[in-house]
Amino acid sequence: MKTTWLGAAIAAAMLQSSFALAQPARGEAIIYEGANFSGRSIALRNDTANFENIGFNDRAASVYVVSGVWEFCNDAYYRDSCRTFRPGEYGDLGALTNRVSSGRLLNVGQPGWGPSGGPRTDPGNEWWNAGRGDVQLFDRQDFQGFLANLTNTAPNFEPLGYNDKVASLIVRRGTWEFCSDANFRGRCQTFGPGEYRRITGGQDDAFSSARPVSLGGATTRSTPERGAIQVFDHQDFSGRMMRLGDDAPNLENTGLNDRIESLIVERGRWRLCSDAYERGSCREFGPGRYPVLPPNLRSKISSLTLQ
Repeated sequence: MKTTWLGAAIAAAMLQSSFALAQPARGEAIIYEGANFSGRSIALRNDTANFENIGFNDRAASVYVVSGVWEFCNDAYYRDSCRTFRPGEYGDLGALTNRVSSGRLLNVGQPGWGPSGGPRTDPGNEWWNAGRGDVQLFDRQDFQGFLANLTNTAPNFEPLGYNDKVASLIVRRGTWEFCSDANFRGRCQTFGPGEYRRITGGQDDAFSSARPVSLGGATTRSTPERGAIQVFDHQDFSGRMMRLGDDAPNLENTGLNDRIESLIVERGRWRLCSDAYERGSCREFGPGRYPVLPPNLRSKISSLTLQ
């Protein structure tokens, strides 16, 4: 009887071990140099912030996502234009072909993600304002000198090594409050989704704490965005792109002030004006694609407001 029990225990252990080994990795994506899964390839199972380090910078032309949800970007450290890929075969990367410089596995189990394994917005360039925050920090203007990526409250930058160092930032998710003193004291400034090439108001290299907030100052909750808009600095949806899910009353800090020439309204009605804070010449745009803006607004927009 003892021998039988021992044998059964060993068999069960072996079965459990085999089952564990058979489980797929949390995420895996195979990228290829050629279109339609041709040429040299490399398998990714972890975040890769700089493809230069793996000899694959600006070379990916197709991808096979085995498991997980992956984000690939055309600049290192998950910057600039990014696209999300769910499990499947992508024989052509479109605008990202031969331009991918970083890729990471998205944590689909966190709040702010839908039951399908992806964010509540459509796949694509994910600039949206939801409960879970995500902001990238840089110690020089124009997104130079990557410091860190924050997804949660940081009451004191000192032990993290970037106190009084933030000179530019990219808010990818949520609305963030940055303060000049630890524990969210001192002079504070709020940033919604978008790119901020430089920090104005005398707060360049002056932040000591940060947290995701709602527009009322409380912690954000996971609610879908009411509106979404993509803006481009060239006609026909080309050039640099920024996606917004909330008001942008002054585009001065985004690098797109007086530069927008085309746009795509995904949801909601948006009021675009030639001057900051809804001043100057204005026009409302509903859902649709606008490859060329009218002359009175082309390369003249300074504010966007969700109506």
